[in-house]
Amino acid sequence: MATPSILVFGATGKIGGALIDELLPDHAAGRVKLIAAVRRPEAAAAFEARGLETRLIDLDLAETQGIEAIVGAMRGVDRVLSAMRAPAGLTPATSPASPRSCSASRRRTRAAPTASARRPRRCRRSPR
Repeated sequence: MATPSILVFGATGKIGGALIDELLPDHAAGRVKLIAAVRRPEAAAAFEARGLETRLIDLDLAETQGIEAIVGAMRGVDRVLSAMRAPAGLTPATSPASPRSCSASRRRTRAAPTASARRPRRCRRSPR
């Protein structure tokens, strides 16, 4: 059985970084292949130093250049974890679904099946 690959959006943030930290032992043991999605090339070095592959993916480019701008970077990915937040200044109370965050979410969702990742599923909170 092939090692599943997991692409993490928001890897440079607090939650995405925690996801990377949590999955890093599984990556080191060869149970998963972690891939960090970064917007800026300079952000890649920290992940590469930890033995992770990085992919330069700017979701805003898909807005101006079309979905093909990110499909290639998602090729070969089995799972996608998104730990991205709404833009600064927007909160669930002021904007439960900001146009920008919804637009980015739609681009990730449309690109994943095109790039052969499995169909995205919504995450649900586990009962406490």
